[in-house]
Amino acid sequence: RSFFEKLGVTLLINNDEIINTCLDKEKTATCLREFGIRTPKTEVLSTYTGSFGYPVIVKLRKGCGGKLLMKVEDDKDLEYARYKDNGAYIVQEYIGYEKEDYTTGGFANGQTASSISFRRDLGYGGLSIKAELVHEPFLEQMAQNVSREMNLVGCINIQCRREGDIFVPYEINPRIS
Repeated sequence: RSFFEKLGVTLLINNDEIINTCLDKEKTATCLREFGIRTPKTEVLSTYTGSFGYPVIVKLRKGCGGKLLMKVEDDKDLEYARYKDNGAYIVQEYIGYEKEDYTTGGFANGQTASSISFRRDLGYGGLSIKAELVHEPFLEQMAQNVSREMNLVGCINIQCRREGDIFVPYEINPRIS
């Protein structure tokens, strides 16, 4: 990075703080709440008391691509998730509907920020199998706010679910996805 800065070239690469925050889903949820953005209730699986009700999502705190994600429907599923837990899992409140899943790419250079949003159909493992370009002012404003609060110079991908008239981000990837 310093090599390019000496040449007067601005790299759109996220700083270490953004990368470390966004790669940790619990830290991401905490960060977004500090920015005044509603997130799903999120807790480490080992300390979870069942207070979110069912269903809930159990996933790796530092996973990516939906690896080892479980939709937990009842006490039996939760018991199984706890059995598989090695201290690396979190629980998130299940929000919205699968057909109301959105992804917003945010781009910023330290002075200006822009975004593009898609409603997506999810396939196996939470991967997008279809995306439809959407214009949602709420998502654009959220991307602007997150970019500003994080001092973003680079790109992020905010994943949300629609819940009524609002969108609730459940994770941020510190990259284009």
